[in-house]
Amino acid sequence: MGASMKRLGIAVLLCVLCGMLWAASFSFTLGTWSLPSQNPVIEAAARGYLGATAGLTKHLELEVFTLIQATPQPLADIHGGAAFTFALAAPRELPDEQAVSFLQTYLSVGVLQGLRGSNSTSVFVRFTPLSIGGPYYKTRERGVSLGLMYDFPQEVLTVFWNIFLFDIYL
Repeated sequence: MGASMKRLGIAVLLCVLCGMLWAASFSFTLGTWSLPSQNPVIEAAARGYLGATAGLTKHLELEVFTLIQATPQPLADIHGGAAFTFALAAPRELPDEQAVSFLQTYLSVGVLQGLRGSNSTSVFVRFTPLSIGGPYYKTRERGVSLGLMYDFPQEVLTVFWNIFLFDIYL
């Protein structure tokens, strides 16, 4: 069962990545993901956030990412995830390369799955109160995102945060 689920996950990921190639906007993301030190879901550690986003509509984007443990044991824990992110303040992009608001607020809803070192399966909601930039400006900085994550195997709700997420649009 475990191997077939991984093959299914890889197939879904490949389909999503192929769909991103035809998206209106596409970016690569680099950032952080942190949890409280006494959380029961994922071991407290510094994690790098690597991902890609694709614009689906003028307000909605799809984000696919991986969380990689950086300390205290590099690569001991790896998670994969996906989220739909909705621009709350204004459209994230407009047709015909029109300028949009430089400041933005986002709400994300997504899933997170342990791939190595964890059997965590979680859903999360993340709020980003301030973001600077966007597809029109070719870079975006999302600062101090806060979220709630519910882990199904352990039936636990925990808080998480991203100090920064930096996107570079192609």
